[in-house]
Amino acid sequence: MIFKHTKSISRSLNLHPITAALLFYSFIWAKQRELPFVVTDTVSTEQEDKDLGRVLTSHKDGRAWDLSLRGWTHDDQTDYFIEFTDKFGHLGALTTSGERRLIVIHNNGNGYHLHFQIGIDVANENPKLEDL
Repeated sequence: MIFKHTKSISRSLNLHPITAALLFYSFIWAKQRELPFVVTDTVSTEQEDKDLGRVLTSHKDGRAWDLSLRGWTHDDQTDYFIEFTDKFGHLGALTTSGERRLIVIHNNGNGYHLHFQIGIDVANENPKLEDL
């Protein structure tokens, strides 16, 4: 596992335990497939969110992390999205339409990346490991 920025390494200790567990689960998934695993962002500050134009608090709250998709084929991305959504989609953040969204794949101007997020309600529930 590689972190793009050293601050993301130390800040990863402030990830919500569920978010951190799914980060490591994702790392194992990618390693088994010999895919690069570069974490581009973890926990942020309010000022960083403001500078980036973020309107949601998932990074600041430790409920989100970002992963570079460089070196991943479209099939790799699809396989990951399907497997993790099927297994853990119920933990995702709620959208304005009331749907759960665990993974968002988009380009923020620095290349395509995966934004992985758990819901506020999930973070506040402290579910048991067997409930994941």
